[in-house]
Amino acid sequence: MSLYFLKMKTMIAYYFLLFGHALLCTVSIMAKDLPVGHFTRRRDVSSQSLLENTCNNKRLDLVFIIDSSRSVRPYDFEKVKEFILTILQFLDVSPDATRVGLIQYGSTVKHEFSLKTFRRKQEIERAVRRMMHLATGTMTGLAIQYAVNIAFSESEGARPLNQNVPRIIMIVTDGRPQDPVGEIAAKARNSGILIFAIGVGRVDMNTLKSIGSEPHEEHIFLVANFSQIETLTSVFQTKLCVPHMCSIAEHRCDHFCINTPGSYVCRCKQGYILNADQRTCSTQDLCAVEKHNCEQICVNTPGSYVCQCYEGYELDADGKNCVVVDYCAVDNQGCQHECVNTEDSYYCRCHPGFILNADKRTCRRPDYCALQDHGCEQECVNTDDSYFCRCQEGFRLNPDKKTCKRVDHCAENDHGCEQLCLNTDDSYVCQCSEGFVINEDLRTCSRVDYCVLSDHGCEHLCINGDKSYTCQCFEGYRLRNDGKTCKRKNVCKSVNHGCEHVCVSTDNSYICKCREGFILRDDGKTCRRQDICKSISHGCEHICVNKDDSYACECHEGFLLREDGKTCRYKDICSSVDHGCEHVCVNADESYICQCYEGFALRQDGKTCRNKDVCNSVDHGCEHVCVNTDNSYICQCYEGFVLREDEKTCESKDICKSVNHGCEHLCVNGDDSYTCQCHDGFVLRQDGKTCRNKDICKSVNHGCEHACVNAGDTFVCKCREGFLLREDGKTCRNKDLCKSVNHGCEHVCVNTDDSYICKCHDGFLLREDGKTCKNKDICNSINHGCEQVCVNSGESYVCKCHENFVLKEDGKTCKYKDVCKSVNHGCEHICVNTEDSYICKCHDDFILREDGKTCRSKNICKTVNHGCEHVCVPAGDSYACQCHKGFTLRRDRKTCRNKDLCKSIDHGCEHVCISNNNSYSCQCREGFVLRQDGKTCRRCTEGPVDLVFVIDGSKSLGEDNFEIVKQFVSGILDTLEISPKAARVGLLQYSSEVRTEFTLRRFSTAKDMKKAVSQMKYMGRGSMTGLALKQMFERSFTETEGARPLSANIPRISIVFTDGRAQDEVSEWAARAKRSGIIIYAIGIGKAIEEELLEIASEPSYKHLFYAEDFTAMEDISEELKVQICEAKTSKDQCKCENLVTFQNYATNEVRRLTQRLEEMTKRMEDLENRLKY
Repeated sequence: MSLYFLKMKTMIAYYFLLFGHALLCTVSIMAKDLPVGHFTRRRDVSSQSLLENTCNNKRLDLVFIIDSSRSVRPYDFEKVKEFILTILQFLDVSPDATRVGLIQYGSTVKHEFSLKTFRRKQEIERAVRRMMHLATGTMTGLAIQYAVNIAFSESEGARPLNQNVPRIIMIVTDGRPQDPVGEIAAKARNSGILIFAIGVGRVDMNTLKSIGSEPHEEHIFLVANFSQIETLTSVFQTKLCVPHMCSIAEHRCDHFCINTPGSYVCRCKQGYILNADQRTCSTQDLCAVEKHNCEQICVNTPGSYVCQCYEGYELDADGKNCVVVDYCAVDNQGCQHECVNTEDSYYCRCHPGFILNADKRTCRRPDYCALQDHGCEQECVNTDDSYFCRCQEGFRLNPDKKTCKRVDHCAENDHGCEQLCLNTDDSYVCQCSEGFVINEDLRTCSRVDYCVLSDHGCEHLCINGDKSYTCQCFEGYRLRNDGKTCKRKNVCKSVNHGCEHVCVSTDNSYICKCREGFILRDDGKTCRRQDICKSISHGCEHICVNKDDSYACECHEGFLLREDGKTCRYKDICSSVDHGCEHVCVNADESYICQCYEGFALRQDGKTCRNKDVCNSVDHGCEHVCVNTDNSYICQCYEGFVLREDEKTCESKDICKSVNHGCEHLCVNGDDSYTCQCHDGFVLRQDGKTCRNKDICKSVNHGCEHACVNAGDTFVCKCREGFLLREDGKTCRNKDLCKSVNHGCEHVCVNTDDSYICKCHDGFLLREDGKTCKNKDICNSINHGCEQVCVNSGESYVCKCHENFVLKEDGKTCKYKDVCKSVNHGCEHICVNTEDSYICKCHDDFILREDGKTCRSKNICKTVNHGCEHVCVPAGDSYACQCHKGFTLRRDRKTCRNKDLCKSIDHGCEHVCISNNNSYSCQCREGFVLRQDGKTCRRCTEGPVDLVFVIDGSKSLGEDNFEIVKQFVSGILDTLEISPKAARVGLLQYSSEVRTEFTLRRFSTAKDMKKAVSQMKYMGRGSMTGLALKQMFERSFTETEGARPLSANIPRISIVFTDGRAQDEVSEWAARAKRSGIIIYAIGIGKAIEEELLEIASEPSYKHLFYAEDFTAMEDISEELKVQICEAKTSKDQCKCENLVTFQNYATNEVRRLTQRLEEMTKRMEDLENRLKY
């Protein structure tokens, strides 16, 4: 009844609003008299101003970088696009003037178009409008890096630096970057790129300063929201159109010329510094001037530096520190289990319980079952360090843990079989004596007599049972699988078959077969051994020998079998080949090597020998020294002498020793003379012979960290008290490093020469990080929680279980392998062990209930009095009644009625009756709508209307529901007279973008229009409802798209359908559309937001807003909407008030109509109450 009173209150409120409406007529008429451009004139002037001040022939390479992160709402993203389009208006876009590129970024970078992609402004504008929002992270630094490396490359359209074309980045962002930007932006600026940074909202100002060029007040801008970004347009017009001094002045910059307002500055490439003249550049020794932090070697590169390591070390991931080469890091060096580094190599090691194969890489588990006399009667199973015996299914291990005995289930269990108990592999089954059949309890037996009552089809004998019959065969025969026909029993036992090995019975005869390794002879009875060697390609080089079911290769006398088990080699290679060894031939595996007698060495040919000391064995003739070479000798001279051209005698080479040179310190030989030089720390006097001391410490870059002390001709470095000189002789270290640094040692810190090492207390081991310690015996040092056995393993431990137990998934507790015997499983029929638990199963003709333990008969309909009028169908532990075709189940769920209620009752529908489950509904023929009584029809007034559908095609809708929406649209079209003079209809589908399916002028018949609707493709992406309303308002109702002029006073109606919250703003465009005279009906299904629907729908909302929780209510909405559209087509403009009398008449008629609707609704509410009561 609350719904009833709500409707009453709404109608009464509407009644009073009618009489207040007259006061608004004058105001509305005044508003209509204002010029159309009154509210937009100022903005139009601004746009015109931009066009008048175009940067004609301005040469720029301009790249926009747009923040497309999740924090930028789709509505705000559209504002940024509008800003870019406005900036483009005053740019002279062409390959010879301004080139434009655009990058948008989120978690990744998307290069929308490059500087060379488009040649005309119109092409760029289309690309900007088509640009889709990424809505991911904020990788600002990555975007700037991409612009520097790619967007401004000559291959992507940037003009060469020597042409002095300004390179400009204009970046728009609204949040804190998720990656570093300062260093990357600095590199961009240093490369000659001018950066304008625009921040929106709560952007960190320090971040903007790290991005933008200097001076910051000229290149950094901050606005409160995206709506204010357009205020910067005129600012950028001034900045981008100002003359660039680099292009018109003779700047003489060595590397880059950077434009500044009214002037320019010079910049250098990365790795160079600007000289004092502010124009030229010189290289930097970055290793010397920067704190490079390289642990071993620093090497300068162009514009930077790299760290390198000494031999035996490699660079760590940080690019600065060095670590010992990890040989095992490269694919584990092929080791199957573990690779262990040594000082200069590695070796492979196997896990416990495995041994290394001959290849020194792969591992295998020892086959304990093969190595030992295990004594297992049936199966032997290897474990990590031993083996255990196991029995086959249906057998149980005896106490000796080796032999097996068959499990006698019938003897061990209280089976309850009335007549016979038969053991199976893992349980037992009850059987009945001849003449009886097993009952449904699978335990008791009963006799049945069906042989006389039915056409049993038994080939030999029919034996009555309790509820059925069984077929039996005469003596010497047995029943086939069909249960009716018979075949002779085991023929092999009944005849003298003569098979040498095995006789196998067939249906009416037998065949002979041979044991494995033998084949049947042509007589079909006797067998012979297979000659494997002749039957396969064995690959033996010499001899193939049959071995039971296989073969083996052997070699002729004097040969040995190689490791491949097939090919052969000589035992004595040296005796069998012409080895050519000058002295001795030695056999080596599959080849040979030559060796020499003592005192001789093998030459490079590997066969001949030479005397090791040639100098002592020949007359060499050397004046000074004879030196042995590989096959000969050479003569050499003492120090200070050189070898003459005869290569045997020597002459002096020291002029200083042969004359009185007079040098005070050093005499240095030249080509034809000598010069005097001084020791380090001294300089030569003007006489060219004597020397004087100089202050080495002041005259050289000594590099001493603490103090430099002159020492004769050189200097030494010394350290302050409490410090020691390092091995480099320059830097100093604290004597006690452990006390002077944060060493991080968990237990003990021990000083070494230049560093320190960490050590652990007794009973602990140092971990791989070299700082923390671990207990040697983890199992005894912690509460490990192992139920049975704890085993130490590296830095941790593992739990294990005793024999006949297995580890559970928690890795700590154990369970018995045979769970069925170890727990009270509760299975009604059969318990079956699984990997770590058990499952219950049922006997034949039974199925497991949902409790997973008890069983029920497969066909419950045969065992209960179901009471179904037509058909009983088993359903789980119960049953369900079903009806024959053409009937449907009544509410008692047992009896049936005819499905077509329209044929079985007096429905009273004037046009068409439609059966619907347990009810029916009346519908009208095309061109008519249903009256309030739900039975009679009236013609829809054939007046003109311009109607545009706005249909949600988002992902949340789903393809099945989209088909329902298409049917809904087709249903509305059936009520309209579609023609150019009557109803014109258009349709928009929207998702992440808006697609015009057809315009108001496209179709002139309902048939063509419905066909287009049926062929409409589902978009299935986002939900940009506001964007769709914008297009509906701005384009769909224009005369170019087929709408009739406003002066024609043709009703303009839009039906907006949505199923969820919009991803953009809807209120602005919905309000504009409604103010322009468009009547909007809002339909929301499922997750649609009521606040959004109220913003979209026209007033009053109870007439223009429809909402339902699911798509089953679409038909009701369709019928009500048809009525509303019909009324809208004939509605009168309430503001065309000729006089008060006309308005009072209109109001009186409206009150009368509302009163009638109220009476009809009251009657429907009473009918509904009566139905609910009975």
